[in-house]
Amino acid sequence: MPLRLSSRADFTLANFQRVAWEGDGAVFAKSALRRMAQTRRQFLALLDSDPEITIYGVTSGYGQMASKRLTPAERKKHARTPPHGSMVAFGIPVPERVARGIVFARLANYIEGHAAISPDLAAAVAELLDGRKLPAVSMEGQGGAGEILGLMAAMSGIPYEVSAETLHPCQVAFVRSDDFMGFIAKHPEAYQGVVRQLSTHYSGACEQLRTVGLSASAPEKLARLLLDWFPEANGIKPGTPTKLPLTHEEIAEFIGTSRETVTRTLSEFKSRQLVALQGSTLMISNRPALETIGAGE
Repeated sequence: MPLRLSSRADFTLANFQRVAWEGDGAVFAKSALRRMAQTRRQFLALLDSDPEITIYGVTSGYGQMASKRLTPAERKKHARTPPHGSMVAFGIPVPERVARGIVFARLANYIEGHAAISPDLAAAVAELLDGRKLPAVSMEGQGGAGEILGLMAAMSGIPYEVSAETLHPCQVAFVRSDDFMGFIAKHPEAYQGVVRQLSTHYSGACEQLRTVGLSASAPEKLARLLLDWFPEANGIKPGTPTKLPLTHEEIAEFIGTSRETVTRTLSEFKSRQLVALQGSTLMISNRPALETIGAGE
């Protein structure tokens, strides 16, 4: 039976599990649809009352076109154009339950009318949870117009080892490494963007290396991974139960061990009262002790 959504109070962890893990659908209550319709009318009235107002994606383009101011005629055409122009996806898709969870979380932006979208569009998004096959969502991320692929390979002179798949028709410009190196040599100001992207890639690689390569044991690797997933600075209060984003098998692949080892180590953490584990919901009970294990002490 579909989950009926009336307000943001319906977006609980229990309902998230029903939709994402157990496959239940979701529909908006009539009261929520009326609220969306009212706020959309108010939003359209605001646009009509102030022709100079700037709202990203409404009176302007998306992404690299955000600086373009749209005329009223262009706004109508823009509203009927899907927001995906050119994009590519990297890596394998996330599990189906993660994609369902993403869709369910998006409905929370609609239910109070804050997104100012039409009730028909909101209902159409909710219908994606009716059991149909969802579009693939890349685990490694997506790139849009202006994305540079293979930058590190071009700078280091080694082959690029990552493949990319386009999700929609797009235009891709191929630039030879020699030509690119000549360009940044001629335009030194471009080095700032190059260094910024390379630094981001380097930081990510070092973090994964620290978790997987520099840990001496499976408990140490798993402890570091859990601490990275649930940092104290992410706004989650200590002791808050949180869903594990990956299965035991996927965690094992991530830290370079077996599924059995991950399951056994989590059980050990639970018996030592370092974590509380109920199904796929985990809560860090003793962060200092877990940090000690993660530090290899």
